[in-house]
Amino acid sequence: MTISAWILHACDSLPKDKWDLFYMLLWALWHERNGVVWKGNSFCPLNAAGWASKLLDDYHKAHPVSRKNKSRTQVKWELPPRGRLKLNTDGAFHGATGYGGIGAVIRNEDGECLAAIARPFSRVRSAFQMEVEAMRAGLLLLIHQGMDSVDIETDCAAVITALHRNTEDLSEVGCIVEDCKAYLSSLSSFTLRSIYREANGVAHRLAHLASVEWLDDYWLEETPVMIRDVLYEDSCISTRGSGYMSPSQYNCNT
Repeated sequence: MTISAWILHACDSLPKDKWDLFYMLLWALWHERNGVVWKGNSFCPLNAAGWASKLLDDYHKAHPVSRKNKSRTQVKWELPPRGRLKLNTDGAFHGATGYGGIGAVIRNEDGECLAAIARPFSRVRSAFQMEVEAMRAGLLLLIHQGMDSVDIETDCAAVITALHRNTEDLSEVGCIVEDCKAYLSSLSSFTLRSIYREANGVAHRLAHLASVEWLDDYWLEETPVMIRDVLYEDSCISTRGSGYMSPSQYNCNT
């Protein structure tokens, strides 16, 4: 994974109120790195962490307006527009064990499950690897079932960034990213966007259960028992998608 992709993934995983501290830590680490490389200084992680925290406190004192806690509106899964499908994907990763899992689900305009997949992985290197594996599996599921005109969602903004790049991805998961780009090019009409985790509950459930080796299967024209409650919750609270394209979205009609 590239540094930029890792930073985007970290921001996507962290609560928004932790972003300022994350950026301060990055700056402190970069400053400490320069001291080690150019001045021969020794590096102490605790000192860097304490310095980042102090810098953030000083920033808040100098910019009190930035400390206003504006909670965002809770988002929910949206039905796709009439005549379109929706694909949601997610990946799960356990760094301590190296195990991971992927989940993907395809629903129609009424929120009904048309197809789903859950698959475990071992010897996983990163959370990002699972996110792009989930995207690849979901796209293959679409293509194998002859489905098109689809809105595709993931809760990992780094995946969207990787798929937007016009240059070849040479990272350790670059071959997976390039596969996803090729599969997307075979669709005649699609949208691609990042969403918040709470709007991706079904795919998240499948990925989690796969990561602990409870699931390794796919379903066609049936609803897996273990996600029926999440599907039902989505159908109860969902609204119809408006087709609005945000900056984190990508649209293609060929």
